[in-house]
Amino acid sequence: NTWSITGANSGAASLSGDAVTFTNFASLTGNANTDVFSFGASGSLSGTIDGAGNTGDSINIAAVAGANTVNVTSATTGSSISGILTNGFSNVELFTGDNTADIFVNNSAINSAFRITGPNDGDVDFGVTVFAAADYTYTDFISLTGGTGVDSFAMGNTLSGLIDGAGGGTDSASFTAGQTVTLNGINTGISNIETLNMNGAGVLVGGTGANTWLLDTAGTGGQVTNGATVTFTNTPTIQTGIGTD
Repeated sequence: NTWSITGANSGAASLSGDAVTFTNFASLTGNANTDVFSFGASGSLSGTIDGAGNTGDSINIAAVAGANTVNVTSATTGSSISGILTNGFSNVELFTGDNTADIFVNNSAINSAFRITGPNDGDVDFGVTVFAAADYTYTDFISLTGGTGVDSFAMGNTLSGLIDGAGGGTDSASFTAGQTVTLNGINTGISNIETLNMNGAGVLVGGTGANTWLLDTAGTGGQVTNGATVTFTNTPTIQTGIGTD
């Protein structure tokens, strides 16, 4: 089934091959088939989306301008998509952003494990801190935000935005592709991350403002404070930021 939300609570759908249009429907519910819900530039729903029975249901917000936030609250539910979907979603597993500004958020106190498997692409496992199996897959989201629990970020590739642990537990990020990581910055920046492992490759760059570095005797780990303190390990290269170091 293909659903196109083109206006406020309105749009068109192809349901098992039958074409329909809908007006003044606040909520949409799929069925046991695969459901694709796509928002046009002016599309919005004041209710909810329920993918229902299939495990490959998706929401696409690539056509909607601005920094839109997908707020996930459990392994099967979300509270909202800012400015687009007021009252949340359930039973939707796949999300597509605009590769320009959109943000995928764990808006809960549940622990979560994020993986970044391609440029601005990856998946999330809820209720754990070490990834086991995907509850959600995201494509073309430039930034990721954790919840108030413990969040881990396994960086097998890059983000053009920011990884934000958001506070709460001891959040961690592990990099495996030799990236350049900037405190409180963009282009694979990090914020509210307490432990960082560069796995022997890449560069850690200080953030804007004052950075205070404390290096260990091996020269590959230590701590850096820029507002908050990050403990880093297996980091062969550090670089001063644009502030005072």
